Amino acid sequence: MSTFAGAEAGGEIGAVGGPIGIAAGIVVGAVVGTALGYGAAKLGQAIHNANEKADEQLKTSDASEPCVECNEDPCAHLRKGTGQGKYHGGAHGETKGPKGDGLDSHHMPAAQANEAGGGPARDDGPAIQMEPEDHKDTMSNGSGEDAKLYRAKQAQLVREGKLLDAAKMDIEDVKKIAAESGEPEKYDQALKEMQDYAECLQNQIDKKKS
Repeated sequence: MSTFAGAEAGGEIGAVGGPIGIAAGIVVGAVVGTALGYGAAKLGQAIHNANEKADEQLKTSDASEPCVECNEDPCAHLRKGTGQGKYHGGAHGETKGPKGDGLDSHHMPAAQANEAGGGPARDDGPAIQMEPEDHKDTMSNGSGEDAKLYRAKQAQLVREGKLLDAAKMDIEDVKKIAAESGEPEKYDQALKEMQDYAECLQNQIDKKKS
């Protein structure tokens, strides 16, 4: 059997599996056809090589994408940021550790706002890691009237199903604090990871509305 004939035959057989089956069949058929030309002694190795090449053809770009329609938490893959840098974002349950790292976990929006507005549970709320001195300067932190009004506004947004909008209030606040510290990009990676997680949570909220 020639290489061309093997490819043609393999493609016809693979057609039952659709476009991917055709591609895989052509690869397998072509190599097997060539192998027969070399003789039966090399057939086993040729088939092995064909299978490996077929596996490459069958790989898809979204094979590792998370399941967004199953019963599992569709945002689980975003709970813990894995980017470069000292500070990370995601869910508070992840950003509050490891113990003894010397960092604070800053809820975005505030934990009290989530609780008052019916938002995510404390450990599920979006958050980032921050230096304690920066955390103290955040608008939602503290017992003053300004902080209470700020959290109340966030709680109202959460109550209206606008978790991401409430989180964006804190994004601007943290960026301002970073700029004032002389390091404008200090928390950029953490904010990106937190926002990715918050957007995922918002998508789930929106699905429940529709």
